[in-house]
Amino acid sequence: MNHNVCSVILAGGKGTRLAPLTQDTPKPMINVLGKPVIEYVFDRLCKTSVTKAYVTTMYLPWQIEAIGRRYKNLDITYVREQNPLGTAGAVKNALADSPAADAYIILSGDGLFDFDLQKAIDFHFEKNADVTIVSYKTENPLSYGVILYDSEGKISRFAEKPPWSQVVSGTVNTGIYIVNKDIIDIIPKDTEFDFANQLFPLLLAEKRALFAYESQGTWHDIGNLDEYFAANRSCLDGVISGVQNDGYTQKELSEKGVDADSPLYVSKNAIIGKNVKIGAYSVIESGAVISDGCDISCSVIGEHTSCGMGCGIYGAIIGKKVKIGENCVISEGCAIGGNAEINDCVILPKYSFINSAAHIDTKDFLSRKAVSKDKNLFGNSGIDCDGKKKSPEFLMRVGYSCAEALKAIKKAGSSRIGVMCDDNPQSDGIVSAILCGIRSAGIRSYNFGHGFDSMARFASLSFITDVVIFVHRKPNGDYNIKMFDEFGLPVSDKYERETERVFFGSDELSVPEKFYATDKFDNLWTLYYSELVKSCRARCKDSALFGFSCAFSHTEEISAFSPVYTAICAISELGGRVMKSAENAKFVFDIENDGGSAKASSEGYTADDFHINALLIDRFMDDSDSCLYIPYTAPDAYKTVAERRKILYSEYAQSTMRERSLSLSREQMYRQLWLCDGVFKILNLAIILHESHSSLKGLTSALPDFEIYSEDFDGGTDRASIMQNLAKMSANSESLDDFADKNAEREGIRLVMANGSIKVIPGKIKGFKIISEARSIEAAKELCEKAEGFLK
Repeated sequence: MNHNVCSVILAGGKGTRLAPLTQDTPKPMINVLGKPVIEYVFDRLCKTSVTKAYVTTMYLPWQIEAIGRRYKNLDITYVREQNPLGTAGAVKNALADSPAADAYIILSGDGLFDFDLQKAIDFHFEKNADVTIVSYKTENPLSYGVILYDSEGKISRFAEKPPWSQVVSGTVNTGIYIVNKDIIDIIPKDTEFDFANQLFPLLLAEKRALFAYESQGTWHDIGNLDEYFAANRSCLDGVISGVQNDGYTQKELSEKGVDADSPLYVSKNAIIGKNVKIGAYSVIESGAVISDGCDISCSVIGEHTSCGMGCGIYGAIIGKKVKIGENCVISEGCAIGGNAEINDCVILPKYSFINSAAHIDTKDFLSRKAVSKDKNLFGNSGIDCDGKKKSPEFLMRVGYSCAEALKAIKKAGSSRIGVMCDDNPQSDGIVSAILCGIRSAGIRSYNFGHGFDSMARFASLSFITDVVIFVHRKPNGDYNIKMFDEFGLPVSDKYERETERVFFGSDELSVPEKFYATDKFDNLWTLYYSELVKSCRARCKDSALFGFSCAFSHTEEISAFSPVYTAICAISELGGRVMKSAENAKFVFDIENDGGSAKASSEGYTADDFHINALLIDRFMDDSDSCLYIPYTAPDAYKTVAERRKILYSEYAQSTMRERSLSLSREQMYRQLWLCDGVFKILNLAIILHESHSSLKGLTSALPDFEIYSEDFDGGTDRASIMQNLAKMSANSESLDDFADKNAEREGIRLVMANGSIKVIPGKIKGFKIISEARSIEAAKELCEKAEGFLK
């Protein structure tokens, strides 16, 4: 049966991540081997039964609208957007006055691929699908929509640009969709609406028929400079079928006296001088002039760009109509926008970004990326600063990027960032540089002075702040920068990504409309301490801690305003006695230096942080605590205790904002600060021990038998495929739909075994975190070993 299918090609985006190439050229018009990417899309479409295409434009639309006339078998209509409408909104707008079709194939104008689109269309109708998403397997799915589907191709879960902790598949959305007409009707008119973020979740919730078509071939989303170069490389290697390299052959170049290594592309309309060396994976486009004595390797030279005599260009991407003087050196990672001019003898350092139409002389001080673009800014625990990362330039850019990311996410309303550090004098200098960057972005800031991690969480919950940054000096002299959001939780992955986008972006620091002086608050410790004591007194009976004695295990000198110092002061304030030596003490407490976790010992028995938390849930929560909020990574024992006490509980994913905005409030998180604050934890445990007149072992014996064991494991390199296999294992006897419903917005994969459970969470940069839970520590360790076998 023949079906009437027409196409919509989305080509209106600005392509900011591909700057500076896109500062004067729309992303679909960027050349790959001398030909605009959108023309490759037209070529693929012409091999299908589709004869009608609508192309949406907005940014520099006339450049895109000037092409397409040579495609006689494809009737192309260009539709200009007046305002950004999102991917789905743009399609709705493009089809407003079009004749109805059975289905529409939606494509991005900046995707390079060699899929058989007709097979995808046939698959759509064979499955009687409402929507078919053309999928692609990759080892790094973070920049795309991740899809989980069954053996028939039916999609059960879709996560748009998830963090590693929520990756459950290595199969991603290519931005190529086949969509039925009635689905288009659902999209609101003249409204910003997105396929991945809004329409697909809506359709999944309604149990509509969403299918994934497993593509056969290669796909590149020309989204950034790295991916752009990778696309050129794939074409040179012949990985993408149907892309014609019509440039000079290596033999023809050799006959011209050019020392050339293949694979490469040199347009036959380029002018090549004498004694020129062109290395492998170089692309020299039409009209380019390469003068005598130039050495070029692993670089892209745009149309009508001229390179003066004696230039060395190594691993760079250069736009069109650029004029490069004589004896210049363009280093690895450099990107130069169109129509720029580089004077004679200029040496561009690595990762320099030159804006379109810029004029660079040898005396110019170049704004550069602070570090190599192929690295992450955030690690598993904030930003680690070592070596050059302790420079004022780096730290100012961190502060500026954090502020700009906050403005981009909030979009409206005032923004505030608080900064504090430990009591090391050198940490103050780090804070000053970060604050300088924050002020440069034109938002308000607080300096909370000295403290520890838990105080930073407290500040984020107690003050009108969106983010609190905490700087800690490590024993080796390096620094760690942690960030907490308004809930006292580590900032979301969305915020981290936006911060990295600004940090690694090519834009120079802008001048704000207004500078705000930093408000200094010197009494945070006093406020924290006062709230600590007030909270404990509200929980205590009249006797408070009178008659209670304990000790702390710290043998080294206790620094002022540290977590242990704070706990000692509070216990004394509440009437308790803190002994100098732990030898004869009935109860011995210990708090980590960051103030987050704690443990307690008594009469040869030790309760770790997990058991203290479980005990507090059992004994500490009352009717005023309407719900227990716990991270998904917390032990299952917490839920068991809550269920036994008939306490409602809700799990949240620390890496995303979506659940927080729906189910959490600052007040609720403040009331349960003890779950992540070791000082609160120890004080409340002391109250329970004192008032119950029970032993520590006796109190914890009433808890479910559980032990937690965790470790980091490198595992295999294709982490996305490993997580996809684990997701299938976790589904087990459940339907994939049920599995998806239970695991939405959670971190990692949970495997239920005969003798316990395992949670596997990919690290932000590499490897996995394995958290096992069983009745004994030996069984928990065995589960970890078993998990290692799944991750190889």
